[in-house]
Amino acid sequence: MSTNRNLLVGTLLIGTSLLTGCAGGGFGGFGGLSDGSWGGLGGAGIGALAGQAIGGNTESTLIGTAIGGVGGYMLGNEQDKYNLNQRSQYQQQEINDIRWQQNQRDWYNQERNPEYRDRRRW
Repeated sequence: MSTNRNLLVGTLLIGTSLLTGCAGGGFGGFGGLSDGSWGGLGGAGIGALAGQAIGGNTESTLIGTAIGGVGGYMLGNEQDKYNLNQRSQYQQQEINDIRWQQNQRDWYNQERNPEYRDRRRW
């Protein structure tokens, strides 16, 4: 029984590593994984430990792994959305600052040199 359980746990760990190893291209994080991927991995690990501690059998461990993985992914995915929103707001503020500076420069040049105003017409 112990050999079967060790084989099952080893297979699950290798399978999880293979499936999430190609999930790169996220928003940063360690190894290029998104927070959703890390949350899924962490949640699956914690869920597996909790399922084994509560039920003491393979079925409980697998159920805990599934529930923990889904829950961890959901939390991590929400963190990814929040980070993306923050990054978008920061970039929009940068764009607004650049536009403001350009408008100030254009106004200054128009006041000092009327010919500049004529060149800027569309």
